[in-house]
Amino acid sequence: MFFPLIDCLRGFAALSVVVYHIIVLFNWISFPASGPLVWFRIGWMGVDLFFVISGFVISLSAFSTLDKTFLLSRFYGHFARHRAARIIPLHYLTCLVFIIFVQPFMLFDHHAWRQWLTHALFIHNWFPDHQGGINGVNWSLAAEMQFYILIMLSAPWIRRCRWPIIAIFGFGIAWSWRAATFTLTDINGPTGVFHRFVYETQLPGMLDEFALGILLARFIRSDYGRRFVTGNIHRLWITPFVSAVLMFVSEKIFWNNAFFWNSMAMVVFFRTLIGLS
Repeated sequence: MFFPLIDCLRGFAALSVVVYHIIVLFNWISFPASGPLVWFRIGWMGVDLFFVISGFVISLSAFSTLDKTFLLSRFYGHFARHRAARIIPLHYLTCLVFIIFVQPFMLFDHHAWRQWLTHALFIHNWFPDHQGGINGVNWSLAAEMQFYILIMLSAPWIRRCRWPIIAIFGFGIAWSWRAATFTLTDINGPTGVFHRFVYETQLPGMLDEFALGILLARFIRSDYGRRFVTGNIHRLWITPFVSAVLMFVSEKIFWNNAFFWNSMAMVVFFRTLIGLS
């Protein structure tokens, strides 16, 4: 299955993140604070959209590959090669360009090898000192790569297990992880909310959003899902309508709790609502 409009969603998510960083980094105070454009003031949520899309696209690809092969070894090899070719070269290239043009001192720092190693292995999001060490916006690629490995190992089971089990594992692990990070981190120290953000956005803390994408892939592959997509075309309008309502509710909740790092309920549950939207 191929869904070309997924690329439109990816483009919207990328644009949201870019504009958000421009607003924040350049202190663009004149940017609209109301109306539809206010979305870009919270454009960091585009990353959450990326994670849901990845859960959908990557699991759908894994399921399709499993359908075509009966040997797990072939599936592992095919999946690993395609995912690696998709993400590794561009990640290495952007890191190199960033070092050369933004942080050339790293070429002469004998301690920089630690940064290079963690970024090369896609584990830089595990360490607060490394998470933004080279091209900070690439922190999400580490979570993506770790999710690829998780899907590769678990796809044969996820393809067949009951839907509620996926939801229980995905939501339960994410909520527990984020509750633990909220309890164990202090935002009143010199680093502010940074450590809480780093630990919350590691793979276990984002599993609910990936799980939502996986559940969507399972739905699309089901008999009911196929009938829903290929049946009465007017019925499809229910999905953007429900999404718009959920997004409206989500934004209302967010603006009433905009500094949500000091709220356990927001830290634990808000990303699930955004992912669902």
